[in-house]
Amino acid sequence: MITPEFNSNLIQYLPLDGMVRMLTEIGDIPPEKIPAPAKLQYLMSRISAKIENFLGFNPLPTVYIESTRTNEDGFLTLTKYPVLAVLEVKQLYGSTPPSPFQVLNTASIWGKDTRLYIGARNATVEVRYEAGFRPIPDEFIDAMFRILRDSISEYGGNIDFLSTPTRDISSLSVPGGLSQSFQLGKSSDESGGTQLDRYLNELAKYKRLYKF
Repeated sequence: MITPEFNSNLIQYLPLDGMVRMLTEIGDIPPEKIPAPAKLQYLMSRISAKIENFLGFNPLPTVYIESTRTNEDGFLTLTKYPVLAVLEVKQLYGSTPPSPFQVLNTASIWGKDTRLYIGARNATVEVRYEAGFRPIPDEFIDAMFRILRDSISEYGGNIDFLSTPTRDISSLSVPGGLSQSFQLGKSSDESGGTQLDRYLNELAKYKRLYKF
């Protein structure tokens, strides 16, 4: 079982005044079109949640408490990564600890990856550790900015467009020197992509295959 000690999202790294500056100076959005602070923060929170769901994890530094077992060699593997710090390791007595648990602080060897060496074989342990990115990669901030900018400038502050399928655009010349654009492709389920996927393409390398 894995329990975060607190919930956080990307808006912690994007103060409202800084985002307003980015939208007006870089996004070329007139100040009068910028949503009120409460609305802007709401949009940013929703976008942050979509980014986290796409990735399969929270990219911000977060402290987790994870209950797991060591293997035959006394090692265990933490499920959240990249691991920034191992804060505490407790060995729980017995294979089926009583409730409430009796705990014993135990020494461990951490190799600055996701593995811990406890020494005790097949032991039930509880690990308190911090995982996430520090600093947050620029791609995360850029993705949120681009989605927010387009949602305001093109969709009136609505982000529902992110769930629409991505379709290829092709131009075909017709008699008379004119050209006609056509949308090609199938539904999002068949083509495997939505507008959100397009915006977050640069983040695909961070994506987790499994969500814990």
